[in-house]
Amino acid sequence: MIKKVFGDVVVFEMPDLTKEHTTKGGIVLPDGKMPSKTITIEALEVGNGKKVSDISKGDKLLVVFGHGYPIKLDDGKTYIFINHEDILAKVEE
Repeated sequence: MIKKVFGDVVVFEMPDLTKEHTTKGGIVLPDGKMPSKTITIEALEVGNGKKVSDISKGDKLLVVFGHGYPIKLDDGKTYIFINHEDILAKVEE
């Protein structure tokens, strides 16, 4: 489990890419194909850097998919450590 994150980094759990995705036009994309280059994620941990100071644990963020550093921990889950440059917006659902 992650106890503390340092710098301008946000951690989120790797999204499930095994589901089928349907576009607005009704086209079903095969497993693992994302409909866009951005995804909305929930911040699990937030670093102590100034550039991420307005982001809190639990915030929904629009991020660039495919960026960041995937790390599989002992709990069996894969987490993505993403830099502040790849966070596009904080969103509400």
